[in-house]
Amino acid sequence: MFPIKYITKEDRPDQTSQHSFPSGHTSIAFASAEFARIEYRDHPWVGILGYCLATATGYLRMYNNRHWLGDVVAGAGVGILSAQFSNWLLHRIYRAHRKYKSNP
Repeated sequence: MFPIKYITKEDRPDQTSQHSFPSGHTSIAFASAEFARIEYRDHPWVGILGYCLATATGYLRMYNNRHWLGDVVAGAGVGILSAQFSNWLLHRIYRAHRKYKSNP
C-alpha cells in the first residue's frame, strides 16, 4: 500500500514484519474522518465522531502491539493530507470541466 513501508523497513513492535511505518489502518481511518468532516461541515458532530473513531483505530493499533506511536502519528498525517489534497484536486477538476462545458 505504501511504498515508504518498504523503504523505511521499520520493525513492528511484535517483530512480525518490517512494514510498520506509517500505519495504513490509521491513515485510512483519518482520511475517512477528514472526508466526512469536509462533506458534512454543516454537521460538526459527524467530523467529531469520525475523528474519535480514527483516534480509536490508532490507539488500538498500538494497544495490539502492531505499531509504534510515530507510525500512528505519521499515518494520521498521511490520511488527513491525502483527503485534503484529493478534495482540492476534485474541486479543481470539477471547475475545469464546468468551464470546458460552458465554452463550446
